[in-house]
Amino acid sequence: MAPTINATAGTAFFGMDTLLVSGIYSGSFETLLPSIRGGYFTHMTGVPKDNILYGPIPSAASSTGNAYGAFFPAAQVFSQPNEPGGTCLFSVIDISPFDTSAGLNNPYQFNTSSIGHNLGQAFVNAAAAGGSCGGMASIAASPPTQSVTLNAPMATITLTVKNETLPVPNGSPAGSGSISGGRVAATLPAHLQFAANNTITTTCTQGIDPGTSAQGVTTNTTTGFSVTGITIPNLGSCQITLPVTWTDTSVPATNACIQSALNTATLSITPGAAQQFSTTQGQTNDIATASVVCTAPSWN
Repeated sequence: MAPTINATAGTAFFGMDTLLVSGIYSGSFETLLPSIRGGYFTHMTGVPKDNILYGPIPSAASSTGNAYGAFFPAAQVFSQPNEPGGTCLFSVIDISPFDTSAGLNNPYQFNTSSIGHNLGQAFVNAAAAGGSCGGMASIAASPPTQSVTLNAPMATITLTVKNETLPVPNGSPAGSGSISGGRVAATLPAHLQFAANNTITTTCTQGIDPGTSAQGVTTNTTTGFSVTGITIPNLGSCQITLPVTWTDTSVPATNACIQSALNTATLSITPGAAQQFSTTQGQTNDIATASVVCTAPSWN
């Protein structure tokens, strides 16, 4: 990858708008940054067609082209044998600084005026779940809120773990874009319990858990659970089903269902937090939350 990023055409350009090249990695940039204005720059040459994000549109017959900006999603970076543990990369050869301190007439601040100063936000979007960086796992919980009563205290929370990797280009090594070593674990909030040990289920394929170097397991106690060794292929997803029960005292004075300030139990799973949600390849930062609300009976 380094030779691709470092190669240049040797021809200098100044103050030129370069358009977004539509492709499998352009989705995060189409609205916020359809073009970017280079300052004093040179094109990279021999960039694989799929990795040209900004620059001249390559010919249909060519597999490579010139690029002002080259983009490499996480799946490609991780797949390089000599570059493990990477993330998505965006490369330009442009000496224009990203500041506005010299005033509006500074000829070297072109990038900061690109499409309403959206440069930073476009790349934040690319790194989010479903963004062009891909290559990481996300977790979500559903439904966001559900109601129970003391007479019908059972609820089901479904966690979905998704591989956000985008399609990898032709010629990538086998297995590129897969997620491995996933772990989901949490302690239930107050008033929620599992009916018994080992009642949760999962559709996730489980391989080796890097924390134990053993086969991944699915397990729970009455108040906590863990699913380890999760593996998800490119663009795949799987679910973890949590059958929970609202538990409370039967005394109205201390019963949370009677008190609106206490009648909501929220499960939160934070990506990257110890013993909550992680994968070997990394994870997006969106927290998964699901709430169970106990409603008091109506009195007529």
